[in-house]
Parts: sequence; C-alpha cells; structure tokens
Amino acid sequence: MVPALTLMMYTGLGPQDALTLSKQQYQNGFISTRRAKTGAPVFWPVIAPLKATLEDAPNHKVPTLCANSRGQPWTVSGFRASWRKLRIQLEKQNLIEPGLTLYGLRHTVATILREIGLNDRDLAAALGHESEAMARLYAKGADLRKNMLDIAVRFEKEITLRGKEFSKRIEQKCQTSPKKSVKP
Repeated sequence: MVPALTLMMYTGLGPQDALTLSKQQYQNGFISTRRAKTGAPVFWPVIAPLKATLEDAPNHKVPTLCANSRGQPWTVSGFRASWRKLRIQLEKQNLIEPGLTLYGLRHTVATILREIGLNDRDLAAALGHESEAMARLYAKGADLRKNMLDIAVRFEKEITLRGKEFSKRIEQKCQTSPKKSVKP
C-alpha cells in the first residue's frame, strides 16, 4: 500500500488515478497523466521521498506503477478495503486524525501548496482541476499566515532595495548637477 499512498500524498492524485497510473507514465523523474474524472492533464516532477518509495517498491510484472501484495493491479475497492483496516490501526496509534480519507490526501496536498504560495490557477494545474474555484475549495483550510510572513519579508527586502537604488540615483544626480553659486 505504501507506494500507492505515497504517490497520492506527493502528487495529489486521487485513488483511481494513482492506482491505474501505468509505469510508462513515470519516466525521467516525472509523472505525466490525465485525471480520469476530468481528463485534465497532470504533470508532476517526482520529489525525493516519492522517488525513494517507488525505487524501494517490490518488483512486479503488471503495467501499473503500483501493485498489491500478490503482484496484481490494485482495484479501487480492494485498496479502499485495505486502507480502512490500516487507517483504523493508525488512528488507534494516534498517527493520523480519525476519518482520514484517501481523497483527504488530495486536500492535504492542496492545502500545503496553497500555504507555500501557489495561486489558484497554479493549484488547479497541479491537481488537474478544471477550474480555479475547485482548487480554492480543496485548499480552503490553508493557513496563510506563514505565507504572508514570507511575503512581508520579501516585500521588505524589495522596498529596502528600491530605497537604496532611489537614494543612489538621488546622490548621483546631486553629484552631477552643476552647483549654482549663491550671490549674497
């Protein structure tokens, strides 16, 4: 289950898209697919944690990237049943919040992307949404305070830089302007 869950967590793919993703759709460090629900393209560079998980996954001969313990492609219903058992164990150990759904991972990805500053258009592209409104819905719980702190720091740096450049131009202008003599 780990490769499929990791794929969902690090790409925002829904269960159906992650479980049916073919090996051919993972090439040269990128995942390239279309969402089954909307047909919208999804293109994700594979980040280090996902790459490591996929490299450590057991080898299998089926065309899908992820396979079950018998080396067969997952069905969505079979994966959900296995996920339910695992989720209950993880909840009892307080490792996850109660009721986490597979689509909840998609919302988690959306929230994180929004919190690090993605705008609605980029968020929609990352998740394969057809509209920015849907991207906003998925990321509605994002805490933007940290993002605004980062924006304030960047803004302050830019203002300081522009202030220095302005001061430099004024200074240069004063040095190159002919001095007028003042008659008493």
